[in-house]
Amino acid sequence: MKKTGNELSISEFAALMGTSRQTLIYYDRIGLLPPARVDPHTGYRCYDRRQIGVLSLIQTLSGLGVPLAEIRHELAGVSPGRMEAVLRRQRQVLRAEREKLRRREAMIGLRLAQIAESRAAREGTAALVREAEPVPLFVSGPVHCPKSAVPDRFVVDFYAAADRQGLPMGYPMGYLVSAADIAAGRAAMASRLAFHLGSADGANRFLPAGLRLVAWERSECGGTPAAYARLLAEAARRGLRPAGDAFEEYLLDETTCARPQDFLVRLALPVEA
Repeated sequence: MKKTGNELSISEFAALMGTSRQTLIYYDRIGLLPPARVDPHTGYRCYDRRQIGVLSLIQTLSGLGVPLAEIRHELAGVSPGRMEAVLRRQRQVLRAEREKLRRREAMIGLRLAQIAESRAAREGTAALVREAEPVPLFVSGPVHCPKSAVPDRFVVDFYAAADRQGLPMGYPMGYLVSAADIAAGRAAMASRLAFHLGSADGANRFLPAGLRLVAWERSECGGTPAAYARLLAEAARRGLRPAGDAFEEYLLDETTCARPQDFLVRLALPVEA
Protein backbone atom coordinates (compact mmCIF):
# COMPACT_ATOMS: atom_id res chain seq x y z
CA MET A 1 0.00 0.00 0.00
CA LYS A 2 1.26 3.44 -0.84
CA LYS A 3 0.72 5.86 2.01
CA THR A 4 0.27 9.58 1.55
CA GLY A 5 2.71 12.18 2.83
CA ASN A 6 0.54 12.87 5.87
CA GLU A 7 0.24 9.24 6.90
CA LEU A 8 2.35 7.01 9.12
CA SER A 9 2.69 3.27 8.75
CA ILE A 10 1.79 1.19 11.78
CA SER A 11 5.49 0.65 12.51
CA GLU A 12 6.25 4.37 12.24
CA PHE A 13 3.30 5.28 14.44
CA ALA A 14 4.22 2.66 17.03
CA ALA A 15 7.83 3.89 17.17
CA LEU A 16 6.71 7.53 17.45
CA MET A 17 4.35 6.77 20.35
CA GLY A 18 6.63 4.36 22.22
CA THR A 19 4.33 1.38 21.81
CA SER A 20 4.26 -1.80 19.71
CA ARG A 21 2.59 -2.85 16.49
CA GLN A 22 0.84 -5.61 18.44
CA THR A 23 -0.69 -3.06 20.82
CA LEU A 24 -2.03 -0.96 17.95
CA ILE A 25 -3.47 -4.05 16.26
CA TYR A 26 -5.16 -4.99 19.53
CA TYR A 27 -6.57 -1.47 19.97
CA ASP A 28 -7.98 -1.71 16.46
CA ARG A 29 -9.48 -5.14 17.15
CA ILE A 30 -11.36 -3.94 20.26
CA GLY A 31 -12.53 -0.72 18.60
CA LEU A 32 -10.46 1.57 20.80
CA LEU A 33 -8.24 3.14 18.12
CA PRO A 34 -8.96 2.13 14.52
CA PRO A 35 -6.34 3.25 11.99
CA ALA A 36 -7.10 6.28 9.83
CA ARG A 37 -7.08 4.08 6.77
CA VAL A 38 -6.74 0.40 5.89
CA ASP A 39 -5.67 -0.71 2.45
CA PRO A 40 -8.55 -2.82 1.09
CA HIS A 41 -6.16 -5.09 -0.81
CA THR A 42 -3.27 -5.67 1.64
CA GLY A 43 -4.90 -4.87 4.99
CA TYR A 44 -1.99 -2.56 5.90
CA ARG A 45 -2.89 0.06 8.50
CA CYS A 46 -2.03 3.74 8.23
CA TYR A 47 -2.35 6.44 10.90
CA ASP A 48 -2.37 10.21 10.72
CA ARG A 49 -1.21 13.00 13.00
CA ARG A 50 -4.69 13.61 14.44
CA GLN A 51 -4.42 10.25 16.18
CA ILE A 52 -1.28 11.21 18.10
CA GLY A 53 -3.29 13.10 20.72
CA VAL A 54 -5.89 10.34 20.96
CA LEU A 55 -3.32 7.61 21.55
CA SER A 56 -1.46 9.84 24.01
CA LEU A 57 -4.68 10.20 26.02
CA ILE A 58 -5.29 6.46 25.89
CA GLN A 59 -1.76 5.82 27.17
CA THR A 60 -2.18 8.37 29.97
CA LEU A 61 -5.50 6.99 31.17
CA SER A 62 -4.37 3.38 30.83
CA GLY A 63 -1.23 4.19 32.80
CA LEU A 64 -3.45 5.51 35.60
CA GLY A 65 -5.31 2.22 35.72
CA VAL A 66 -8.44 3.16 33.76
CA PRO A 67 -9.74 -0.01 32.03
CA LEU A 68 -9.58 0.02 28.24
CA ALA A 69 -13.32 -0.64 28.02
CA GLU A 70 -13.98 2.53 30.02
CA ILE A 71 -11.60 4.54 27.85
CA ARG A 72 -13.34 3.23 24.72
CA HIS A 73 -16.72 4.23 26.17
CA GLU A 74 -15.52 7.77 26.92
CA LEU A 75 -13.94 8.23 23.50
CA ALA A 76 -17.02 6.92 21.72
CA GLY A 77 -19.09 9.90 22.85
CA VAL A 78 -16.31 12.39 23.26
CA SER A 79 -17.19 15.99 24.07
CA PRO A 80 -15.46 18.82 25.95
CA GLY A 81 -17.64 18.34 29.04
CA ARG A 82 -17.27 14.59 29.10
CA MET A 83 -13.51 14.67 28.69
CA GLU A 84 -13.25 17.41 31.30
CA ALA A 85 -14.96 15.11 33.82
CA VAL A 86 -12.62 12.24 32.94
CA LEU A 87 -9.52 14.38 33.29
CA ARG A 88 -10.68 15.91 36.59
CA ARG A 89 -11.20 12.42 38.03
CA GLN A 90 -7.77 11.32 36.91
CA ARG A 91 -6.17 14.47 38.30
CA GLN A 92 -7.58 13.52 41.69
CA VAL A 93 -6.11 10.04 41.27
CA LEU A 94 -2.72 11.55 40.48
CA ARG A 95 -2.86 13.85 43.50
CA ALA A 96 -3.71 10.92 45.78
CA GLU A 97 -0.84 8.89 44.32
CA ARG A 98 1.52 11.82 44.76
CA GLU A 99 0.49 12.06 48.42
CA LYS A 100 1.13 8.34 48.89
CA LEU A 101 4.57 8.71 47.36
CA ARG A 102 5.34 11.71 49.56
CA ARG A 103 4.42 9.77 52.70
CA ARG A 104 6.40 6.76 51.53
CA GLU A 105 9.41 9.02 50.96
CA ALA A 106 9.05 10.37 54.52
CA MET A 107 8.99 6.80 55.85
CA ILE A 108 12.09 5.87 53.86
CA GLY A 109 13.86 8.99 55.14
CA LEU A 110 13.05 8.00 58.72
CA ARG A 111 14.30 4.43 58.19
CA LEU A 112 17.55 5.74 56.72
CA ALA A 113 17.98 8.06 59.73
CA GLN A 114 17.36 5.14 62.10
CA ILE A 115 19.98 3.00 60.38
CA ALA A 116 22.45 5.90 60.54
CA GLU A 117 21.69 6.35 64.25
CA SER A 118 22.23 2.64 64.86
CA ARG A 119 25.76 2.92 63.49
CA ALA A 120 26.59 5.80 65.82
CA ALA A 121 24.79 4.37 68.87
CA ARG A 122 26.88 3.52 71.92
CA GLU A 123 25.17 0.38 73.11
CA GLY A 124 24.70 0.03 76.84
CA THR A 125 25.19 3.74 77.47
CA ALA A 126 22.74 6.57 78.08
CA ALA A 127 22.69 10.11 76.73
CA LEU A 128 20.65 13.15 77.61
CA VAL A 129 18.86 14.42 74.50
CA ARG A 130 16.72 17.51 74.12
CA GLU A 131 13.95 17.11 71.55
CA ALA A 132 13.38 20.57 70.10
CA GLU A 133 10.11 19.59 68.40
CA PRO A 134 7.24 17.27 69.34
CA VAL A 135 7.75 13.73 68.02
CA PRO A 136 4.90 12.57 65.73
CA LEU A 137 3.47 9.11 66.40
CA PHE A 138 0.64 6.98 65.17
CA VAL A 139 -0.57 4.98 68.17
CA SER A 140 -3.02 2.17 68.79
CA GLY A 141 -5.74 2.00 71.37
CA PRO A 142 -4.81 0.78 74.87
CA VAL A 143 -3.44 -2.75 75.02
CA HIS A 144 -1.55 -3.20 78.35
CA CYS A 145 0.07 -6.58 78.00
CA PRO A 146 3.65 -7.84 77.67
CA LYS A 147 5.23 -6.55 74.48
CA SER A 148 6.11 -10.08 73.42
CA ALA A 149 2.51 -11.23 73.85
CA VAL A 150 0.45 -8.58 72.06
CA PRO A 151 -2.34 -10.54 70.31
CA ASP A 152 -1.84 -10.98 66.56
CA ARG A 153 -5.36 -9.71 65.90
CA PHE A 154 -4.57 -6.48 67.76
CA VAL A 155 -1.40 -5.97 65.70
CA VAL A 156 -3.24 -6.65 62.43
CA ASP A 157 -5.98 -4.19 63.40
CA PHE A 158 -3.32 -1.60 64.20
CA TYR A 159 -1.75 -1.98 60.76
CA ALA A 160 -5.20 -1.76 59.17
CA ALA A 161 -5.90 1.47 61.06
CA ALA A 162 -2.57 2.90 59.85
CA ASP A 163 -3.46 1.94 56.28
CA ARG A 164 -6.82 3.71 56.56
CA GLN A 165 -4.91 6.77 57.71
CA GLY A 166 -2.88 6.61 54.50
CA LEU A 167 0.36 5.53 56.19
CA PRO A 168 2.78 3.20 54.38
CA MET A 169 3.44 -0.18 55.94
CA GLY A 170 7.22 0.19 56.31
CA TYR A 171 7.41 1.82 59.73
CA PRO A 172 9.10 -0.28 62.44
CA MET A 173 7.02 -1.29 65.43
CA GLY A 174 7.41 0.73 68.59
CA TYR A 175 5.82 0.73 72.03
CA LEU A 176 4.71 3.24 74.59
CA VAL A 177 5.41 2.17 78.17
CA SER A 178 3.40 4.04 80.79
CA ALA A 179 5.10 6.00 83.55
CA ALA A 180 3.08 3.99 86.09
CA ASP A 181 4.36 0.67 84.73
CA ILE A 182 7.95 1.92 84.72
CA ALA A 183 7.67 3.11 88.32
CA ALA A 184 6.17 -0.25 89.35
CA GLY A 185 8.92 -2.25 87.66
CA ARG A 186 6.63 -3.48 84.87
CA ALA A 187 8.63 -2.15 81.93
CA ALA A 188 7.86 -5.31 79.94
CA MET A 189 4.28 -4.07 79.57
CA ALA A 190 3.20 -2.10 76.53
CA SER A 191 0.46 0.47 76.99
CA ARG A 192 0.07 1.14 73.24
CA LEU A 193 1.67 0.18 69.95
CA ALA A 194 3.24 3.08 68.11
CA PHE A 195 4.87 4.05 64.85
CA HIS A 196 7.39 6.90 64.88
CA LEU A 197 6.42 8.80 61.72
CA GLY A 198 8.67 10.59 59.30
CA SER A 199 6.41 13.65 59.39
CA ALA A 200 3.33 14.98 61.16
CA ASP A 201 1.03 13.71 58.39
CA GLY A 202 -1.19 10.99 59.79
CA ALA A 203 -0.03 11.44 63.39
CA ASN A 204 -2.62 10.96 66.11
CA ARG A 205 -0.31 11.67 69.03
CA PHE A 206 2.79 13.76 69.64
CA LEU A 207 5.42 13.17 72.28
CA PRO A 208 6.12 16.58 73.80
CA ALA A 209 9.41 18.32 73.15
CA GLY A 210 11.86 18.34 76.03
CA LEU A 211 14.55 16.33 77.79
CA ARG A 212 14.85 12.58 77.31
CA LEU A 213 17.32 10.11 78.68
CA VAL A 214 18.06 7.80 75.77
CA ALA A 215 19.69 4.37 75.77
CA TRP A 216 20.42 1.85 73.00
CA GLU A 217 20.28 -1.90 73.60
CA ARG A 218 20.49 -5.09 71.56
CA SER A 219 17.23 -6.84 72.30
CA GLU A 220 14.54 -8.86 70.65
CA CYS A 221 10.95 -7.71 71.12
CA GLY A 222 9.98 -7.40 74.77
CA GLY A 223 13.44 -8.01 76.16
CA THR A 224 14.01 -4.55 77.63
CA PRO A 225 13.04 -4.59 81.37
CA ALA A 226 16.69 -4.74 82.52
CA ALA A 227 17.49 -1.84 80.19
CA TYR A 228 14.79 0.26 81.83
CA ALA A 229 16.22 -0.54 85.26
CA ARG A 230 19.61 0.72 84.11
CA LEU A 231 18.00 3.79 82.57
CA LEU A 232 16.20 4.64 85.83
CA ALA A 233 19.42 4.16 87.79
CA GLU A 234 21.23 6.50 85.41
CA ALA A 235 18.45 9.09 85.75
CA ALA A 236 18.73 8.95 89.53
CA ARG A 237 22.54 9.27 89.32
CA ARG A 238 22.08 12.45 87.28
CA GLY A 239 19.49 13.85 89.68
CA LEU A 240 16.67 13.43 87.18
CA ARG A 241 13.22 11.90 87.57
CA PRO A 242 10.85 10.34 84.99
CA ALA A 243 8.36 12.83 83.55
CA GLY A 244 6.02 10.75 81.39
CA ASP A 245 5.56 7.67 79.25
CA ALA A 246 8.63 6.11 77.67
CA PHE A 247 8.85 5.33 73.98
CA GLU A 248 10.89 2.47 72.58
CA GLU A 249 11.48 1.95 68.89
CA TYR A 250 13.48 -0.60 67.00
CA LEU A 251 16.11 1.13 64.90
CA LEU A 252 17.11 -2.29 63.57
CA ASP A 253 14.46 -4.99 63.22
CA GLU A 254 13.58 -7.98 61.05
CA THR A 255 14.08 -5.89 57.90
CA THR A 256 17.73 -5.25 58.73
CA CYS A 257 18.80 -8.16 60.97
CA ALA A 258 18.62 -11.90 60.37
CA ARG A 259 18.57 -12.72 64.10
CA PRO A 260 16.14 -11.17 66.61
CA GLN A 261 18.90 -10.91 69.23
CA ASP A 262 20.66 -8.45 66.91
CA PHE A 263 17.73 -6.00 66.88
CA LEU A 264 18.67 -2.58 68.23
CA VAL A 265 16.11 -0.77 70.35
CA ARG A 266 16.18 2.89 71.32
CA LEU A 267 14.62 3.67 74.71
CA ALA A 268 13.61 7.26 75.32
CA LEU A 269 12.50 8.24 78.83
CA PRO A 270 11.19 11.79 79.40
CA VAL A 271 12.96 13.31 82.42
CA GLU A 272 13.03 16.49 84.42
CA ALA A 273 15.27 17.89 87.12
